[in-house]
Amino acid sequence: MYCPEKYIRGNGLQRRDAEDISNRFIEKMIWKPNEIVLDVGCGPGDVSSNILYPLLKNKIKRMVGVDRSIQMVEHAKKTYGYPKLEFKVLDIENVNECISYTNSFDKIFSFFCFHWIHKKADALINMKTMLKSGGEILLHFMLVNPIVELYKYIDAEWQIFVKVSMLFYLYVELFSNLSNLIYCNIFQFTYNIKYKYISFSIFHIIFLTTRKYI
Repeated sequence: MYCPEKYIRGNGLQRRDAEDISNRFIEKMIWKPNEIVLDVGCGPGDVSSNILYPLLKNKIKRMVGVDRSIQMVEHAKKTYGYPKLEFKVLDIENVNECISYTNSFDKIFSFFCFHWIHKKADALINMKTMLKSGGEILLHFMLVNPIVELYKYIDAEWQIFVKVSMLFYLYVELFSNLSNLIYCNIFQFTYNIKYKYISFSIFHIIFLTTRKYI
């Protein structure tokens, strides 16, 4: 998870989806001159630099990629350099880290990150805090995976050998609770789309905007 070089060698699926979704939705957003954009869970920076930035560079004043992994962020800083793009270490679950960015961003993007987050409600509230009024969020995350069901039926004596690696899939199930937060007048939906690639499982795209009076 925290080895940038290995992650880049194996994240072709993530890059494909991020490019597809970016091409489909960025132009549907409402853009003003000189916006400031955040990419949550930027990892080693390849998606931020090679996919998002080329699409946004003529629309934005600045773009910030953040990740909780120091190794990932250091790799991004050393590997990618654009005048409007910077990378920082930040834990989107940590309110004390996020509060310094209150009302700082016009757009927030996140690809293949949200299903890794333990405290999803905290992360979403922090995003709302960091987003300017009338701003927009585009989230892409894994919604369900049949491996979760398989894990439930493994005998307890064998579960101990896969528990750590299965945590990622188990976090996916917590989205049923997160939906209640999304509907509690914090955000309004612009798009809420489920889709499926043959080569992988089901993913979820949420395109959120803050309400005008927030």
